[in-house]
Amino acid sequence: MSLLSLFLDEPRRAVRNPKDDWKFPASYLRVGTLDATLVAALQADVAAFDDALWREEKLTSYLSEHLSTVILLQHEERHRRWHALDLERRLAPLLDLLRAFYGGGEPVLVCLDRLCGATTIPAHRDGPQIRPPYPAALPSFYRRTHTPLVTNPDVEFVIAGERRHLGAGEVWEINNWRVHGVENRGDADRVHLLVDWNAPAASRRDGSSAPGCAS
Repeated sequence: MSLLSLFLDEPRRAVRNPKDDWKFPASYLRVGTLDATLVAALQADVAAFDDALWREEKLTSYLSEHLSTVILLQHEERHRRWHALDLERRLAPLLDLLRAFYGGGEPVLVCLDRLCGATTIPAHRDGPQIRPPYPAALPSFYRRTHTPLVTNPDVEFVIAGERRHLGAGEVWEINNWRVHGVENRGDADRVHLLVDWNAPAASRRDGSSAPGCAS
């Protein structure tokens, strides 16, 4: 057994990091809910994706071979699927919701994440050093929201030890600077709509006063 494997296998006590509460002093923050008609239409879109489309991008493959991504928007570039699905118009209610909730801002990443059934995303912590290659001028304190489109009762986020099932159509910010992972104990795949939102600086430490804060 190598020294490296001994280090990786050694159980280590969870240590709180000063970054844990930088975005907001909680693990989950409820932002709102998408209209059920829009959610159903997006579910139909996702159902038509073949496996080859899911495997085109490698954005999240470092986390798990069972996690795959379809990028829709990155920086100011709208990808072909964004145009094909008319998402500029159809996702306007979600983008308006985020703009109102955070007091301004713009999306810097919009993608669909699929986690296969009976698999997990291992515990990890995101941060400036592990994120898409955003422009240097972009602050590291982007806000990450998840909106489940396809889910089942056996899917749970686990953030800093707190488990939570996110319902279809619910828009949640997750504190991805805390240690977090996902468990899909169901047989079906889970698909989330993920948005990284470049919010105004004033919104980045105001989680304690935001509605729906649950630590």
